[in-house]
Amino acid sequence: MIRISKSINQAISIPNLPKHSRETTNSPMLNGSPTVDDRLALGSRILDLADDLAHWSESTGALTCTFFSDAHRAVARQLRDWFAAAGLASEIDPIGNVVGRMPGARPGARTLILGSHYDTVRNAGKYDGRLGILCALVVLESLRGTRLPFAVELIGFSEEEGVRFATPYLGSRAVVGRLDAATMNVRDRSGHRLGDVIAAAGHDPSRLPSVARRPQDIIAYLEVHIEQGPVLLNDNVPVGIVTAIAGGVRYALAIEGEAGHAGTVWNGAHAWSRDCWERSAASRFRRAPSMSFPGAVSCRSMFAPRMTTC
Repeated sequence: MIRISKSINQAISIPNLPKHSRETTNSPMLNGSPTVDDRLALGSRILDLADDLAHWSESTGALTCTFFSDAHRAVARQLRDWFAAAGLASEIDPIGNVVGRMPGARPGARTLILGSHYDTVRNAGKYDGRLGILCALVVLESLRGTRLPFAVELIGFSEEEGVRFATPYLGSRAVVGRLDAATMNVRDRSGHRLGDVIAAAGHDPSRLPSVARRPQDIIAYLEVHIEQGPVLLNDNVPVGIVTAIAGGVRYALAIEGEAGHAGTVWNGAHAWSRDCWERSAASRFRRAPSMSFPGAVSCRSMFAPRMTTC
């Protein structure tokens, strides 16, 4: 953890910081590297917290937690309470993000944002997204009472997966000011409008612009995430640093026509005439006249009515 802290301070350039702006503390996060027992205890707490959150699900026997479902709202309330217990000023914002803030040592200090998402896909793993929230929470618990030279915000993003409304990244798009008003009109499979769902949860959709952060106020964003592949696992490497990311592009296509089996369904209005099909089929079979095909079928059944028999 101390190495991560030093890396952050080296990576972010904050001009004119006081040399001793960090208050003294007994936290093992700051006073040297945590002991093995400390690390094991922190790791066990993270896993226990993930187990607790996994109790809230929309499905029995599997973890499903989609945007503003009852399970989703219960997880948000639990995170808010945990953030408050860690000494953070905590709230649930109008898009359902759970935010906890630790002020910096001086007024006006810029902010380091930590976090990840707490919504899930259907039949999800309990560490996807939530591990990043809980790792940061446990670190900030250990830093309670500390004043760093910058403020820290922990954000549990309400929506990343796009499961319910087929519109992903609602939580983070609101934070960066990219959630346009038209998005409020998208509907889920049951016909519920996004803006109405937000209002029914007790939030005001008109306040969504207030969620956006100003880029000049942010130092950096840091997220811990599970590896969604076997590379680190197979190489027995505990941590990897992301240097590139895969991006997806989605298209909606409308295909007009008549469904039918490829190559076998005859359409009299087809641009190719029946004679073309016959000549093509006959040409193929004349190339190998000595070949025998046990159980061979006729061109009539393979291609179209009235075609020659092979």
